[in-house]
Amino acid sequence: MVAFPLVFQLAGLIPTTFFLLLTYVFCTFASTMLCEAMQRIPGNHDFSKRYEFASTMGHYFGRPGEIAGQILVNICLQANNIASIIVAAQVMDDFLIFLFGHTYGVHFVPTYAWLDVTAVNDKIFDGETYVLSLGYVLCCMICIPFGYFNLDENMWFQWFSFLGMLATLAEFFIQFATMPCNFDWVPLWGQHPLEGEAMVLGVISFSCAFVITIPSWVNEKMDNVSINRSVWAASTIGVVIKFVFGWFAAITYRNSKQNANILNVLTSSAPHTTLGLITKISVYLFNIATIIPGIPVYSILTRYNLVTSNLTGNFVANLFGTVLPWSLSMFFYHGTGFSHVVNWSALIFQGFVNFVLPCIIYYKAMLMYPTPQAPYETSAVSITDSFLEREKLTGSTGVPDPKSINGDDDSDMYSSKDNSSFLSTVNFSPDVEDVNAVPAGLRIDPVRLAVFMGIVMTVLSVAAIVMNIVLLALGHNLVG
Repeated sequence: MVAFPLVFQLAGLIPTTFFLLLTYVFCTFASTMLCEAMQRIPGNHDFSKRYEFASTMGHYFGRPGEIAGQILVNICLQANNIASIIVAAQVMDDFLIFLFGHTYGVHFVPTYAWLDVTAVNDKIFDGETYVLSLGYVLCCMICIPFGYFNLDENMWFQWFSFLGMLATLAEFFIQFATMPCNFDWVPLWGQHPLEGEAMVLGVISFSCAFVITIPSWVNEKMDNVSINRSVWAASTIGVVIKFVFGWFAAITYRNSKQNANILNVLTSSAPHTTLGLITKISVYLFNIATIIPGIPVYSILTRYNLVTSNLTGNFVANLFGTVLPWSLSMFFYHGTGFSHVVNWSALIFQGFVNFVLPCIIYYKAMLMYPTPQAPYETSAVSITDSFLEREKLTGSTGVPDPKSINGDDDSDMYSSKDNSSFLSTVNFSPDVEDVNAVPAGLRIDPVRLAVFMGIVMTVLSVAAIVMNIVLLALGHNLVG
């Protein structure tokens, strides 16, 4: 979201608005399609089986599909997590310097030394050295313990993030309102077509790449929570905030290509007044409140996907989801090369995994189960077949429940509801609604819509990659 103002200025109002609305509609449909595909799995009408993204692919495409899904999902989750760790650690160091005038670190390459840094543009941030800083250590101490919890146990941390975001956004809008509006800074059509369209495709796609997180939320939400209403409401609020924030900031602050992050522009341009001081503090709080709470979520989702696919136990999944990204980031988060690898990995895989794969899964689900099962009408035969199929795929009669595997104990690998006899699987909660990704009132064929969305998002994802490669060849690296 922080790059949206520059996107408006480079790409123009019409292209940015069009792609923002298109991505908003497609990512929301992709989310609900994925949920309906999960619900159509026999015995999973109430989502009691805890199918995650990768294990859902395993049901519809067999074990090879599950392994492929696991690889793709983990690339996206790890890339997001490592990128968040890099930004969070650097912002924390900036915040320490702002508060106390100092931050400290251990310099590893090319020589070993203790560092006392007093300015954000000092050598600790020059991208040529490899440093373990105090900001990194503080972020690590905050995030790693939360990565071992479950999503529902992290709720208060996410509420803190949400309220912090709203409070800081309110302050930003007050700051925007004090500035003169320059509507000519946001033309209807961009004056830099290649750079503008490359940014609009990449930035907007990344900002809506939450689809892979939806299965985990579905598995832990309360039964009476409507999936369709929740997903559409959250997406709608998000797209409104992105548009208003991006456009308002774009007409009040001139961004440069070298400083695409509007938060950096706000910090450097803040007046030496009380409001300017509040704005600087809000910038740091926005980064801390929105980035840091998201890091444990990526770790938890990685664990959930690995455990429910029976690839690892809880101990190994925690190492891979929580310890690995911090270990990789420890020595490289001030070097530019590693950051470029992470960002390009996200560019190549995020669009396909979040927008195209859910459409493919939904298309397969509609072919396998053209009529959704009724909560109380699932036959014993179909349930038994479902268990046999799952046993063939995973070597077990149930899906591991990550919520039953806290800590390092691998002994209780399955939830009781997943290990019970097949007769108990018809004991659905009456509060769980049917997920109709495409309501009948729209008069749109769901399968055709899934095919159309998959084709369009594939074309847009490939276009974004090609344009960024062309720009990189011309000496403009928008990704890194």
